[in-house]
Amino acid sequence: MSIEELIQQAKGLLADLGPCTGIAAAVAALVFHLCGWPRGASRPLRTSVGGVLSVSLGFLAGLWWLGVRPHWPPREDQDRLLLILFPAVFVAEFAAAIHSSLFQGKKPNLQWLAWLPRLAVAALAGRILLHDTIYITDLSGSGSRQWSPEETWIILGTLAAALGGVWFLLAWLTQRESGRSVPMAVAIACAGTTLAMMMSGYASGGPLAMPLAGAVVGAIVASFILKSGENVSGVLGFAVVGLFALLVMGHFFGELTWTNAALLFFAPVLCALPELPTLRRVKPTLRAILGLALTAVPVAIALALAQQKMTEDSAPPSGDSQEPRLEDYMNIGK
Repeated sequence: MSIEELIQQAKGLLADLGPCTGIAAAVAALVFHLCGWPRGASRPLRTSVGGVLSVSLGFLAGLWWLGVRPHWPPREDQDRLLLILFPAVFVAEFAAAIHSSLFQGKKPNLQWLAWLPRLAVAALAGRILLHDTIYITDLSGSGSRQWSPEETWIILGTLAAALGGVWFLLAWLTQRESGRSVPMAVAIACAGTTLAMMMSGYASGGPLAMPLAGAVVGAIVASFILKSGENVSGVLGFAVVGLFALLVMGHFFGELTWTNAALLFFAPVLCALPELPTLRRVKPTLRAILGLALTAVPVAIALALAQQKMTEDSAPPSGDSQEPRLEDYMNIGK
C-alpha cells in the first residue's frame, strides 16, 4: 500500500471520528472557559479544577456521541477503564489541584503531597486494566495464568514506573514557558494511538483515543483566551493516564506491539529536548513548535510500523493482492 493510499484511508477514518472529536473539543473548551472566567482574573484553583473537569466532561461527551456505554459491574477492560480508572484519575487530579492551590507559595516542602494520589493511580493502573484476565488470573484452572507471580510483579511494576515517570516529567514541563505544548503533544500521541490500535486489530478501543485528544485540544485552545489559563496542569493527568491505558489495552487485548506502544507513549517526552540549556535562549513559541514536531516523529514511525505489520499479517495465501483498509478494521464486529 502506498503512502498516498494510507493517507487517504486515514483521512476517511478520521472523518468518521471527526464529530465525536469536535464535540469533545467544544465541551472541553466551554467548561474550561467557564471555570476560568472572567478573563484576566488569576484563579489558580478554578483553572486547575477546570482543566480536570474540561477534559473529563469533553471525553464523556465524545463517548456519548460514539455510543460507548460501559457495563456495570465492569466486565471488560473498557469497562474498568471508564468506571474505575478514569474516576480514580479524576479524584487524584481534583485533590492535587486543591492541594496545590492551598499551598501555592506556602510551605513548598509540602508540595510533594499532591503527588501521592497520582502515584497511587500510576501504581494501580495496570492492575486495574488487567484484572480478571488470563495474564494474572487462573481462568481455566489452577496454574493456567500466563504470568507467574514474579513475572506479574515485574511487568506491573515496570508499567507503573513508566506511567509515574512520564507523568511526573510532563507535569514538570507544563510549568515551563512553553507548557501548553505538552498536553498538545499528548493529544498528538492519542490521535496516533487511534490509528495504530485500529491497524492492530482493536477496532472497538481505538476510537476512544480521538475524543480524548479532542478534549485536550479544546481545553488548551480555551486556555489561550484566559490569562489564568496559563496553568494547564489539570489537563495533563487525564490525558496521560488515558494514553497509557489505551496503549496497554491495545497491546494485551489487541495486537499492538510493545515497540509501537512505547513509541507512542514516550513520544511526548521529546518535548523536554527544547528545554535543554543550549536551547533555552530560543523563544518559548519556537520551543513549543519544536517539541510538537519532535513528538510527531515517533508517532509517524509507530504508524508506519503498524501499517507494515497489518499488511504482513493480512496477506492472503491464495495470491489475492487486495490489502486491508483501515475502514475494514473499523467495521470489525459490526
